[in-house]
Amino acid sequence: MKNGNLERTKYFVVAFGSSFLVLLMMALMMVANVQSKQPASSSAPESSADDYYLPRAEDNLNLVLIGSDAKENPARYFFLVRLDAEDGRLPVAALPPQTVVTYNGKQNTLSELYRLDGAMAVKQALSALFDIPVDRYVTFNGESLVHAVDSIGYIEYELPAPLEYRSEGLSISLAEGPQMVDGKKFYDILRYPGYANELARCAAASDLLAAYINGRLETALSPQADTLFQSVINLVDSDLSFGDYDSRREALSFLAKLGGEHANAALVRGAFNTAGDSFTPSQSTLELILRLYG
Repeated sequence: MKNGNLERTKYFVVAFGSSFLVLLMMALMMVANVQSKQPASSSAPESSADDYYLPRAEDNLNLVLIGSDAKENPARYFFLVRLDAEDGRLPVAALPPQTVVTYNGKQNTLSELYRLDGAMAVKQALSALFDIPVDRYVTFNGESLVHAVDSIGYIEYELPAPLEYRSEGLSISLAEGPQMVDGKKFYDILRYPGYANELARCAAASDLLAAYINGRLETALSPQADTLFQSVINLVDSDLSFGDYDSRREALSFLAKLGGEHANAALVRGAFNTAGDSFTPSQSTLELILRLYG
């Protein structure tokens, strides 16, 4: 039993510790554990504390993912992802970088706030905007994203429309329909400049991330899990800790007994100003985020 617990711990550390990168790994572990099977035992089954576990509010966790195309570039990608132990779900919401938030009494966009004050300020500002706890952050860039996805593995993804774009330094050519999405394709879908507007890009991004989480079920159970963790964990900056996992061990064991897909896209709606450089979420979006992440 101790060895079994050790193995599950190894797998989750890979998943939880790496998320989008770190979050992606955490989410993959969540979903993979749902379909994992316990190894056969020659002895009679023993009961454990997991058999009597009831989901608790303190086991939930809200995470903000902050991404840029390169380390020196402005942040363009903001995701809210929740580990919801009580409801057994993992909602994914992509926010426009122009989203207006308040921090220390001053209004700014998410992208500008991150540039000025960093990820901790973004956590606090989003918490105030949506009236939810934002517990941890993960930051990434385009290069680390590609490496992480390639390490974790590709998924088959149904692209709803072709993506064609060519300019100096950027070439994207993806056909409509089923795609085997590796790191480069994942990043190309995320950064594609030709979406109708920023909200359309956010919808595509949240759908892609949710599909990727649901699609890589077996990664956290791989025999190479420890090596994978070592190769991914150094790609990101985050305030996640092993203690975040350890305190949720019972919750993860409980979720492992559930079936179905846990990750789903939560679509954000709202209005841009005339210049298009600031975005205010709609009341329905504020209520949606509060309901899913509160």
